[in-house]
Amino acid sequence: MPANINNAMTGLDPLLDVFKLSGEPFEYLNESDVHHALTRQPIEYYQFVKQRLLNIAQGHATLIMPPKSVFTDNDTNGDFRIMPCIIEDNLDITKSVKLVGTNVIQECVPNQITVGKACILHPTENFITHIVEACLLSSARTAICAMLGIDLLSINQKKLTIIGAGRVGYYSAFYASALNWFEEVTIHDVDATRAHNCVNALKTSFPNIKYRVCLKKSLPDTDVLILATTSSTPIYSINDFRAQLIISVGADIDTQRELDDSCAKTAPIFVDSLDTARYGDIKSWLDNKLINEDSLIDLFTLLRDNNLISNNNQSRVFVSTGTAFFDNISLSYILKTL
Repeated sequence: MPANINNAMTGLDPLLDVFKLSGEPFEYLNESDVHHALTRQPIEYYQFVKQRLLNIAQGHATLIMPPKSVFTDNDTNGDFRIMPCIIEDNLDITKSVKLVGTNVIQECVPNQITVGKACILHPTENFITHIVEACLLSSARTAICAMLGIDLLSINQKKLTIIGAGRVGYYSAFYASALNWFEEVTIHDVDATRAHNCVNALKTSFPNIKYRVCLKKSLPDTDVLILATTSSTPIYSINDFRAQLIISVGADIDTQRELDDSCAKTAPIFVDSLDTARYGDIKSWLDNKLINEDSLIDLFTLLRDNNLISNNNQSRVFVSTGTAFFDNISLSYILKTL
């Protein structure tokens, strides 16, 4: 007897009486929700991230983070990535998975290189409690990662230069300004209009800081340089201008580069996590035997022992290719703001 006839005779609805589905309640957070949550109290956000990383480094919190899986579209250099992470900090357990793509073609979703969602799971029942747009989440947490690099590694904090005035570049300037670390912020972008728009938006929020847009050939020596681009070729050499701390956060796949090989030869190399060695500039340097993987120092090692940093004025390099624990901690902070 066909199933629909049997159901009509018995009056049973398989959705209710057989499958017994309960439904899984979840909240959806759009890009505006994410932006406001991560910019409303920027100092608090930064301190939250730093403290949780310190808790992990000191063994007061546990981190489970397998290497991210990257699946590349060989014909376009696009990709999608799966980035799971669990952090247990006392009674606060955050389970997260971010599924994002690198949108090179940008036809269906124009003007957005990062697409995808992040999911927060229930700590014990493992259903998805929150679905979060991942574009601005990824950009803001990358900028916060750069702030950790500045906090732990900078020699002086007066002049900041940022190459790349996109989302990560804006958030980097925003958080550095909110933390009141720099007197001058110089921004360069191949799109001069985008650079000016970025500066004008920042001036509204931080009128006491000196911002300016500069051509690349005119960039002066600086205390901290942040590279936040999607470049496929190196865009900074130590011969271009002097930077005491060089932070690269843009080259996060094998086809992207931001740092000239000269940076590998003359500066100690720090990374957000050792997973960074699998991508971008660090992978290229390892493949070409310019550096040894054993020489890389990650954030947790730095947080445990700040004496690893030499006191001389030699330039330092900090590289991030995107790490799931920054997503996880940022999502945990967002939950606290809801």
